[in-house]
Amino acid sequence: MKKTIITLFFCVITLAVSAQSREGLMEYTLPNGLTVLLWEDHDQPDVTGYVAVRAGAIEEPEQYTGLAHYLEHMLFKGTQRIGALNWEKEKTYYEEIIRLYDLLAETTDEVQRDTIIQQINRASIEEAKVSTTEDFFALMDGIGATGVNAFTSYDMTCYHNSFPGNQMLKWLTIFSDRLDNPVFRTFQAELENVFEEYNMYSNDPQTQVQNHLFEELYKGHPYQRNVIGQPEHLKNPRLSKLIEFYNTWYVPNNMALIIVGDFDTQTAKPMIEQTFGRLRPAELPARTVYPDAHFQAGVEKKFKMGYYPQVFWAFEGVKMDSEDLLALEFACSLLSNSS
Repeated sequence: MKKTIITLFFCVITLAVSAQSREGLMEYTLPNGLTVLLWEDHDQPDVTGYVAVRAGAIEEPEQYTGLAHYLEHMLFKGTQRIGALNWEKEKTYYEEIIRLYDLLAETTDEVQRDTIIQQINRASIEEAKVSTTEDFFALMDGIGATGVNAFTSYDMTCYHNSFPGNQMLKWLTIFSDRLDNPVFRTFQAELENVFEEYNMYSNDPQTQVQNHLFEELYKGHPYQRNVIGQPEHLKNPRLSKLIEFYNTWYVPNNMALIIVGDFDTQTAKPMIEQTFGRLRPAELPARTVYPDAHFQAGVEKKFKMGYYPQVFWAFEGVKMDSEDLLALEFACSLLSNSS
């Protein structure tokens, strides 16, 4: 899935802000706490759906960075129904893999670690014989869905794609089912994909520029570190911590369902109640409050990297709920206009 870039995050926020200025936007909350935003736009050829979770890198424990992004990858692997060829048999291997990763994280002796990794290999192979990770994508293909993807930011994770309007009930069913008893299959193999993503962006000059900037601007705050996580944490993961993160934050009272495009609101509402209304709410833990970043005027930092000189100016902004946000974004757009 796509690694987070701040631009994507602001695109989604801008979508919501823009929608509020247009007639036809409906916003309401289901009894389980799920926020629903519906915006009919019959000029569109199809429908785009988003499931946004208010849980990103900022919610991760300091010793387990990268959980939010890794969880984004794993939520495409199916559930106890989707992708399970024989769940009762698979469950035995799945629970063994969870136990072994906990043991691996607590083991420092390299010989013992190699032995545990071999045990994980064998259990993963056996699990793969009674499961598949392709069912979710096959179901999406079956309803004509396009652009199936997701992204993780510091403050949220979002899953999205487009689909024909006449497939609304099937899309809602599949998307709500993936949040009901998910199974994080191929945990071991997916680590390679995450590491490849980490390595890819490590060689990207613009990512390195952003990393340096955030390290300076957000000292003492989770924004200081990269969303994808620290390599030492990625090398020593715990599947149990991933499950704990999911159970804590992936609850309907911490989510928003956003549907935009060519559909009928009154027809869609009972479908949403029938599908997403089944999800069980839970009490959310208290969120850590971090101090705002305050910049000292006139501070200059220089980094030797890249192929050409670049200059960045950083100014203190406003909070997302500020009435000045739109004016600030407009001013930034004017100042960054390449023309």
